[in-house]
Amino acid sequence: MLGADEAAGIAAVGNLNALQARETLLRSALREAELEAQRDRERLSQREHDARRRSLAQRAARFERAAKTLTVIQAQHIAAFAEMAQAADAVVGVLPSGMKTTREPWNELLGPAEIKRLAEVESYRQQREQPLPHLFNRPPAASSAESPTDKFTIPPLTQRVADLLANCKSRFESFGPRPTTLRPALSEVLPPPPQIVSERDVSGDAVPTTAVLPDTSLPLPAAGSEVDAALRAAMKRDVEAALDEARREGLA
Repeated sequence: MLGADEAAGIAAVGNLNALQARETLLRSALREAELEAQRDRERLSQREHDARRRSLAQRAARFERAAKTLTVIQAQHIAAFAEMAQAADAVVGVLPSGMKTTREPWNELLGPAEIKRLAEVESYRQQREQPLPHLFNRPPAASSAESPTDKFTIPPLTQRVADLLANCKSRFESFGPRPTTLRPALSEVLPPPPQIVSERDVSGDAVPTTAVLPDTSLPLPAAGSEVDAALRAAMKRDVEAALDEARREGLA
């Protein structure tokens, strides 16, 4: 026969096993209850399910439209950038060599690298006014484009390009031909032809004629110049013609 202590020990072990089995059963039941409660919460009525299906369809369609729009705009963006770069290169092609030096490198100011920086800054300028998330990172060139006197705003690309081209056109004009001084026409600088004055005495007979010669004290162009030579030759011819005519009238 078992002793009292052994019987008590066997009983205690049996009670412990029963308690453990009951705990396991209760835990399993509790887990099932929790899962069922979660399924009940997630289980929707048919009306709610239909409403969510319609909302899902609408939001998915909006997502697809946005993707299509982005595809089209990205293609336009890339094409516009290529056109902008080609136009800038065409401008560089007509600039004089003096505007393509290390001192005045307009070929770099309008080169592909600078055009790319202009486009990157413009993309950043437009997106930083929009909510997150942002597509473009802040480019290094944004710091030089920001205005410290105007709350660090960045001028639009159109304004920046207009200012750049205005400076380019101004420098281009400085390389143009210098204005030349127009030479005056001979009729403007030649003295007037001599005036022949015929004098007659009281009897009406002609007397020797006096030739009123032009005033040759007028200032002449620089000696040795083409205008000076032409003036001297013309004046000589006019004086000789006046003297010949005076002689002929005096002998008449």
